[in-house]
Amino acid sequence: MNLSEEVRNGYLITSEMKKVWNIQMEICKKIFEVCNKHNLRIVCSGGTAIGVLREHGYIPWDDDIDLEMLREDYDKLCSVAKDEFKEPYFFQNAYTDKGYCYGHAQVRKSGTSAILRGDVFKKNHLGIFVDIFILDNVPENTEKLAQLKNKVVPIQNALFFKSFCHLYTSNPISYIKACIKHFPYLPIPLKTLYRKYESQFRKVASSGNVCTLAFTWNSINYGIRPKSMMDHIEWLPFEDMLMPVPDKCAEILTRQYGDFMKPAKAPSMHGGFLVLDSEHDYRTYLPELRKQEFKRKLNKILSIFGLKKYE
Repeated sequence: MNLSEEVRNGYLITSEMKKVWNIQMEICKKIFEVCNKHNLRIVCSGGTAIGVLREHGYIPWDDDIDLEMLREDYDKLCSVAKDEFKEPYFFQNAYTDKGYCYGHAQVRKSGTSAILRGDVFKKNHLGIFVDIFILDNVPENTEKLAQLKNKVVPIQNALFFKSFCHLYTSNPISYIKACIKHFPYLPIPLKTLYRKYESQFRKVASSGNVCTLAFTWNSINYGIRPKSMMDHIEWLPFEDMLMPVPDKCAEILTRQYGDFMKPAKAPSMHGGFLVLDSEHDYRTYLPELRKQEFKRKLNKILSIFGLKKYE
């Protein structure tokens, strides 16, 4: 990739952002290498898929790459990940990284930084990453769908609270309410709770449709797609590499986003990174970021009680 600054669709892409993109594509190539070796199906999704069809590369304001795979292929990937992803790559999920609770995996690169505000007090690997979302079977009728939702959403909410409880501490009342709400799950170790969470999705029989239910339940409103889309995968140009695209990708994206071929500036899915650095390890930033975040939280608490801010 040419790392020089350029303008696409009226949007300035800095040289540093291109360096980040370059690392993400490097991670992608590693993931594809592993998947091809073990005959695992994987495709791009979301903004990355739009980028392939519309831009033949990144959407100019995008800051990540999204991939997805069927649960059965994902489970096989997890089984070989320890042997296949060696330094500087790290395969990250709830079982490989303490405190990680998302319903999808990420492959990160050491020696880099991708730090969100909610990550500042965590001990997770925080290098530049590529997302791997999991496509689970969608129950065959609304009654079974409701039953699944009633089982998994409380566990999902508890997982996030246990992993991100520090985000509540700037409001003592909210923190106490959340502790009471999630009390039945608090004594359960995070990995055990996550295993219970994932097991609910594996119990669902195939209905011919799949969705990224473990990522966010809201995806059920727009993200259902036929499982057969994974039967025919085409590799299309994306910057200076090829990206796997599922069958009838344009139809799937239209259902999700409407007229996706018309460029429209959208906010970052991540809400903006505190640090996105292709050349320095995330651990060099954390001490100062933690001081700043502690001060910000302390001042929020002081303001609640009408006390003077800490300078």
